[in-house]
Amino acid sequence: MSDPLGLSPCPTKPTRPAFVADQHGTVVPTSQKMLEDGLQRAVDSGEPGFATFQTRSAGIGYQLPNGETIRVMQSAGSAPLRASFEGANGQAVSPFTGRQPQAPRGMKGAIARQYIRERTHVELY
Repeated sequence: MSDPLGLSPCPTKPTRPAFVADQHGTVVPTSQKMLEDGLQRAVDSGEPGFATFQTRSAGIGYQLPNGETIRVMQSAGSAPLRASFEGANGQAVSPFTGRQPQAPRGMKGAIARQYIRERTHVELY
């Protein structure tokens, strides 16, 4: 039976946000396809500075004109499908600020690494 007025209940399947954004309006897609398609269109456009590169693990890397890189990494072990962001100097950076996050004073070891990872990686679907 059809529902031309759209009155059927919405499915209860949880949905994910299509993007994450910061307070200044910088937006990063959370869809692997959307992120990779946009980056690949930039590469294919011939715009100077955009390129792809192979990564050590399963995935693909994208070079940006300013020297920063975005790596889209397949899930492995406990690590989910994700994108990581690095500055031109190879340091992990926030996709929103382009700066390397600093763990709060006194935070050390695995907890500090996780703090930084949460600010330099975006989980994809």
